[in-house]
Amino acid sequence: MQRLVERTEEYEERSVFTTKTSFLSNECSILSESIKDIINYIQSNKWNEAYYRAQKTSSELHERVKPFRQSIMVKMGSGEISVELGSEYLNGIRWLRRTGKHIARITQHLGQAFSITGKDIENYSK
Repeated sequence: MQRLVERTEEYEERSVFTTKTSFLSNECSILSESIKDIINYIQSNKWNEAYYRAQKTSSELHERVKPFRQSIMVKMGSGEISVELGSEYLNGIRWLRRTGKHIARITQHLGQAFSITGKDIENYSK
């Protein structure tokens, strides 16, 4: 969890750029919808489903952005887009992939912790 917070603070510019540009808007929507689903699963104490959803989203994002990197490099090389803009796109891709991975790991670790303690999310503070 701390790592995700650090990533968010450290790379706030990346997250703002990534979510505001149309370049990765579909992928940002996928991540956003996944987070909503994960939260619902967690609130229902369905940790396996939450982890499965998080892992599936992480893998899907990884596969979806894979071809973007090469495309951006070609566009930068041909002068179609500036190196600065291309770098922003590449940083956005990196941020999106890392965020998806961190959410999957966090969900897995929290699920394991709650499983070990035998508590559910509603009784966590008790």
